[in-house]
Amino acid sequence: MPFEQTRDVIDKARAFHHDMASFYHRVEHVVEKERVRMVLDWLASHEERMEGKLAEVEASTAKRVLDSWYQYPPDATVQDAVARIEIRPDMRAQDVICMALHLDENLLRLYKRAAEAAPMGEVREVFESLLEEGKREREKLVLDLFEPEL
Repeated sequence: MPFEQTRDVIDKARAFHHDMASFYHRVEHVVEKERVRMVLDWLASHEERMEGKLAEVEASTAKRVLDSWYQYPPDATVQDAVARIEIRPDMRAQDVICMALHLDENLLRLYKRAAEAAPMGEVREVFESLLEEGKREREKLVLDLFEPEL
């Protein structure tokens, strides 16, 4: 695999969030239950916010950190993860939340691998910070969306 810069890895994460938001919006049109559509809309908005946060991280990170190179950089593709998901019109909110958590795990693995393969300490700190933020967001997602009566 070719070399990539740190900014490319961050851009992959941004693309992941963008693709996830688009995916959730598409699934909204398939499901039957209004409550599930509301959950999907919330998830899409969450992904859009996270994409924006990554843009802020990129804008506030030193150029020399963003320009550092990775050999065999970690990869994140939503398409592979999404392709394995069965979308059904009768999905329940719990099904959608579990699906979201599973997909989110792919991004957390990206951050973990990026931190482990970091070419310098400042790069490792960026991805460790994103990993921790991702974990906090996952916990918030569960607290905000998972209600037994859904």
